[in-house]
Amino acid sequence: MNKFDLIYFFKALSENEQLSFICRLAHLLTVSARATYLHDSDGVSDPQILRWLNEAQHYLLGQACNLAEGNSQRYSDEVFCEGLVLRAEHPMYGKIFTKALNQVVVQMNG
Repeated sequence: MNKFDLIYFFKALSENEQLSFICRLAHLLTVSARATYLHDSDGVSDPQILRWLNEAQHYLLGQACNLAEGNSQRYSDEVFCEGLVLRAEHPMYGKIFTKALNQVVVQMNG
C-alpha cells in the first residue's frame, strides 16, 4: 500500500475506526516485539529491533491518546500516515511494520 492509498484509506475511517486501526497495529507490533525475547531468560535476542518497535509504539499510542481525547494538536491524518509509511520503508525493520500494517488493513476491510 503506497502513501496515497494509506492516506485515502485512513481518512475514510471515522475517528473511532481510526482509533481501532491504531490500536490494532500497536497490538500486532507487540507480537513482533515478543519475537525478540530469549527463551527461559529476561534477555532479548535483538535489542535494536525491540527499541525500533518501542519507538513505533510510542508514535502510534501518542496519536491514539490524542485521538481518544479529541486533541486538535494531534498529527493530521496525512502527517500521521506519512509517519507510518516512513516506518514501513525502513531498510532493516520495514518488513515487520508492513506486515502488521497490511494485516490491520485486511482486518478493517473484513
